[in-house]
Amino acid sequence: MLTWSTDRYRTEDRFDVWHDTLNATHLPWRLNKANERFCRAEIQSLDTGVTTFVTCRCDPCAGFRDAKMARADSGDFYGILALQKGRERVRQDDWSVEMRPGDVLIWDSARPIRFDVLESIEKATLLVPKHRLAEVAGTPVLPSGRVNSTQGFGALLFDRMRGVSNQISDFATVGTPQLELALLRDVLNAVGDMRSNEMVSARQALRERVERVIEARFQDQDFAPAVLAEMLGISVRALNKAFENSGTTVAMKIRERRLHAAKTDLGNPDLLRCSVTQICLTRGFSSVEHFSRSFRARFGISPRDYRSQACAERSKAV
Repeated sequence: MLTWSTDRYRTEDRFDVWHDTLNATHLPWRLNKANERFCRAEIQSLDTGVTTFVTCRCDPCAGFRDAKMARADSGDFYGILALQKGRERVRQDDWSVEMRPGDVLIWDSARPIRFDVLESIEKATLLVPKHRLAEVAGTPVLPSGRVNSTQGFGALLFDRMRGVSNQISDFATVGTPQLELALLRDVLNAVGDMRSNEMVSARQALRERVERVIEARFQDQDFAPAVLAEMLGISVRALNKAFENSGTTVAMKIRERRLHAAKTDLGNPDLLRCSVTQICLTRGFSSVEHFSRSFRARFGISPRDYRSQACAERSKAV
C-alpha cells in the first residue's frame, strides 16, 4: 500500500510532486498551472486485486484529461468517486456535477474529463479496469454520471467506500480479493438502481442547478444563457443539450420566469404606482417594447390591458 503526503516536501516543490503522484495513482492528468501555489495533499493507494482503491485529501486545484491522454492509456477504466468532505466539480461529455459530501459519481477514463476542487476535499476513488468489470458482470459498460447515494444501493456504496477509506490500512496485507468483490458488487447494485431510474441523472442534476440559478438571477438584465453557462463552468452547447427533448430551451425558461414575475407584479394592487416600464425593467427585460410583445405572445393580452382586467376583477370581488 502506498502512503504519500506533500508534508515531506518543500512548499515550492509541492505542485510538481503532487502532479507526479496524482498521475501515478489516478491515471494521467494535467494540472492547471494556476495551481502552482498548491499547498497540501495526502494519498493512500491500495491494490485490491485488479482494481485500485485510492483515498485523497487535497487543497483546491484543477486538472483535465484530454482525448489524446484518454487514447494513450494502457487500458480503459471506470472511476467510482465518493466525496466525503469539501466540494468538487466534475465535467464529462454533456454533464457537469458539482459534488458535495455524500455524493457518488462514475466517470469513464476513455473520454475527456475535467475536475475543479472548489474547497479542500476528502474523497475515495475506485479505479475499475473495464476488462475486470466484464469478468465480474459480463459487460464492460457502466453508465456515467451521478449516482443517487441518498438511498438504496447507492447509499450502501457510499458507506462502503467511506468505511474502506477509514480502515484502509487494515487491508494492506489481508482480505484484498474479498474487498474487491464486495466493492464491485456494491457498484453493480448501485448501477442496477441507476438502470431502474433510481439514479439522479447527470442531465437532470444539471437541469436542477440551472433552475436554481435562473431563480436567483433572472431579474438581472444581462443574465442570458452564455452568462449562465459561464457560472456553471460548462459550454453553452452543453447547457443547451441538457434541455434537448424537454420542449423548452434555456432562453425560453429565463423569459418565462421573467414574464410570470412581471405578470404577478401587474396584478399586485400594492404596485399600482409602478409603471409597466418600471415593472418590466425590474424583472429583467431590457425594453418595454420587447416585454409587451413577449407578454402578449405568452398570455394573449397586453400588459396594460391585463393590469386593467386584474384591477376590475378585484373591484368586483370587493
